[in-house]
Amino acid sequence: MWAPDRNAGNPRESRHASKQGDHFVKSRITGRVAYLTVDHPPLNAISVEIMQALAELVRAHDRDDNVRIVLDSAGQKPPFAADAGTLFDDPSWEAQFRMLRDGQSALSAIEFSTTPVVMAIYDGVCMGGGLELALACHVRVAGTGTVFSATEAVAGAMPGWGNTQRLVSYFGRPKAIELALTGGQITANEAHAFGAVNHVVAGSEVLAKASEIAERTKSIKGIMTAMHVPYRHGLAEGKAIELACNLDIYDPKTFTEAVKAIFEQRRIEFAD
Repeated sequence: MWAPDRNAGNPRESRHASKQGDHFVKSRITGRVAYLTVDHPPLNAISVEIMQALAELVRAHDRDDNVRIVLDSAGQKPPFAADAGTLFDDPSWEAQFRMLRDGQSALSAIEFSTTPVVMAIYDGVCMGGGLELALACHVRVAGTGTVFSATEAVAGAMPGWGNTQRLVSYFGRPKAIELALTGGQITANEAHAFGAVNHVVAGSEVLAKASEIAERTKSIKGIMTAMHVPYRHGLAEGKAIELACNLDIYDPKTFTEAVKAIFEQRRIEFAD
């Protein structure tokens, strides 16, 4: 199976430089494939700034009919969750609103891009904000050791960047409700059976398979534009309701303590 040579063809290497997330997103082009890499050690946690940097790069590539995009993460570690540090910087209601609104907007830019975005998801846990990013992409290639989880309910919260809608679309309503309410995990092979993951390969082959798919895409703009239509209409209303519900249940103190417990792998109990 072909694997992209990071030095072949004199790839143009650059770093996105207009958002606060710029130093956590690397960009290079090899042939007609643009590789966007989230590099946020140690866990590749996803912040709004990172998503905005990715969205801006995707928008830029939308102007080039010959470019396809492969999105992956550094160190062969999948995007783990929303960045706890940014959540703790300002836990106010107003900051929470901006974080949710701006995150939804950035992922929508990726989701409805006319340039196909193929995500390479390495072995490991892809949860919370990482899963939000994965489901906003158009094609997903996961390693056999990848595990997905929507953990927000465990923190006394709910998905806020659109996943109350995407989970239903990709997993079906019964399984989506179970995942969102319990924070339970689902393997890459199980996700593939539901249709949420396109391909499952050995972890070492994830990037090569994603690159192969990106290279094969044809006539992309018209196809992508047309296929977004039936998906877009219901999603907008659902995201608006998701945002309102998030703000209705948000408790800064409880949320902060719960997120700390998740990252420290401590158990936390909530009164219903």
